[in-house]
Amino acid sequence: MTTKLLIFESIDSGHRLQHPSFILAQFSANEFDELHLLVPSAFKSRHEEYFSQNPERIKGVIIRYMTIEEYDYFGPEKSQFLRPWRELRYVRAYIKINGISHLHLDNLNRFFYSLWALKGLKVTISCIYYAPYTRLVKPVQGLVRQSKFMLAVLRKKLQLKFALAKRNLNRIYILNDQWSVDYLNDSYKTTSFNYIVDPIWFPDVKAQSDPVQNSSKFHFLIFGTISKEKGIKQFLNGVALLSKECQERIKIHIAGRVRPNYLPELEMLLRDLKSLAPFVEVVLENRFLSAQDMANCFNRCDIVVNMNIRTQSASGVMGHAAAWGKPAISSSTGLYGVLAKQYKLGPVVNPYNAAEVADACRSVVAQKVADFIPRRARKYVAERDWSVFGETVIRGARHLVEVANGET
Repeated sequence: MTTKLLIFESIDSGHRLQHPSFILAQFSANEFDELHLLVPSAFKSRHEEYFSQNPERIKGVIIRYMTIEEYDYFGPEKSQFLRPWRELRYVRAYIKINGISHLHLDNLNRFFYSLWALKGLKVTISCIYYAPYTRLVKPVQGLVRQSKFMLAVLRKKLQLKFALAKRNLNRIYILNDQWSVDYLNDSYKTTSFNYIVDPIWFPDVKAQSDPVQNSSKFHFLIFGTISKEKGIKQFLNGVALLSKECQERIKIHIAGRVRPNYLPELEMLLRDLKSLAPFVEVVLENRFLSAQDMANCFNRCDIVVNMNIRTQSASGVMGHAAAWGKPAISSSTGLYGVLAKQYKLGPVVNPYNAAEVADACRSVVAQKVADFIPRRARKYVAERDWSVFGETVIRGARHLVEVANGET
């Protein structure tokens, strides 16, 4: 029987196209006869940037680029119901026409309310569940805030119960968090939840030095898709407490595409910082960054600011910092704090404690960065190499197909 693996990803933003690219780079005909990809047209250039190979010339690989007309049919990206439903109806048709054996969805969270569009298909399914509720931190005070927290957790629990009710949703991966995997398997009396690494990719490009860089300043990098969750407000609150002498030695580089709905707030924060800490240099680079840009950013910085306030998230930025041998200032709560402490990746602070943030900044300027051990950082990177991610998805899919076919 011919076995076919389908990878579906319709969104071209942030790291979304990295995951399909990593799976493609690890593809072998020994696991599946064919690998099908339903992806945006930008995928080809992105994969060539990552691996310097034309994805259309790889044996056994079939790529279908979604058209403008198809995106018009899907509808707005922010739609929580109609677009995911139409996307999975589209995927359903592709599966039936091409005899797909296994479907991998990169983001289960988008499809909680539309999974029934795949009902009745004889195909096994795997996916990634982002930001599990297990790492949410309950508010310590405020009846309204606590009530909202309880309702949010209840909604997420019901979403998972609904997803697990689909018998062919066989494997749900969680990034970087074995504790949450064990907890959810025990809570739902299942073995469907599985650990997978949050992959780290190191660009095969030569980083360029900054021709105008001031060597007397310490370069703090905030990198990635820039949104409220990055914790920039909390970081700047700490910077505002620094002395003039310390401010004069700090450069903050915010690099990455700013979410449009966050841009007005970010601009206001930077204006406020100008009055509260007038001697700090700030550079905002609001654009998509290439592999060369990313290499330059991490090569030139002294420390990475990783103070994300979403306590349940994994962190690709943390991995990039470790890969470049740079310490990171990380949030103390949730998964960020656990990994930073375990692997000694740099200072760990309570993002809502401006004094702690300021102390971490002072330690950088004094060249006394705490809790950073390069050897442990290298171990963190080696365990999360992109190839491990790709291999996990492919071998997991192959195992599920063999079980469904009675081969094991």
